[in-house]
Amino acid sequence: MELPLGCTWETRGCHQLIRVSTPQGQGLISLSGAQLLSWTPAGGEPLVWLSPGADFDNGKPLRGGIPLCWPWFGPSVVPGLPQHGLARQLPWTLTASTALEQATKFTFELRDSDASRAIWPHAFILQLTLQLGQSIELAFRMRHAAATPQTLGFCLHSYFAVPDALAATVSGVAGAMCHDKIVHISQPQTGTLQPGANYDAVFTGASGQYTLHRAPWPDIHIQTSNAPSVIVWNPGDEKSPTDMPDRCWTGMLCVEPGAAMEDRFILAPDTDYLTTMRISTGAA
Repeated sequence: MELPLGCTWETRGCHQLIRVSTPQGQGLISLSGAQLLSWTPAGGEPLVWLSPGADFDNGKPLRGGIPLCWPWFGPSVVPGLPQHGLARQLPWTLTASTALEQATKFTFELRDSDASRAIWPHAFILQLTLQLGQSIELAFRMRHAAATPQTLGFCLHSYFAVPDALAATVSGVAGAMCHDKIVHISQPQTGTLQPGANYDAVFTGASGQYTLHRAPWPDIHIQTSNAPSVIVWNPGDEKSPTDMPDRCWTGMLCVEPGAAMEDRFILAPDTDYLTTMRISTGAA
């Protein structure tokens, strides 16, 4: 498919990529998982972060950007199935790309196949729309095409760029139920969250509107719809995987809208579920 002006195809290792270099910003998208890997608006600081140790050669999901976790978040209840589901594991199809006045828009699709049914034996159609400009606009539509209702979860596993993860804070989570996966305590969140290093928590019944404070860089505002959970994660030194070398965790914090734990939902046959996310540094 021919791409809009300022966008080019690249191949790196196992990944077919779209490099975006427009007056609105610079970034990279992989067809594997329809994963936005990086985006820096023109004249601004980076919004999403890609690990300098991301391995393009091993065929596994890349560390960073916005991986799509679906139809579950975290480990499967069935032993042996992949962490975070199948959507980030498989190649998607670019179905449309358009240059807008102030952004570039891409639409990707994934349908069930022999590869997906080996992981999750149900029919589905997924569509992801990405609009890249001074902000990032993301819409993720899931259509359940199987004959019986299914319980689904998902996560927009967003790795945000920060100058210092130890100083970054998150507002908008007060009042949600915090399920701390490090100390295994569940309690309501009060006040602004100061996660620091080695932090991993799922917030259920969340507001859907968050601000990541990352001074001296501008705050990142995260506005979502139909995403009742948010997960906040940073591995620190203790739990950094091998594709996050040299303490690069200090430059990222995951703030991940989705539907996890008790916020998972039942989707009836031949019905859609649409979730959206807007990422910006302008006024909230």
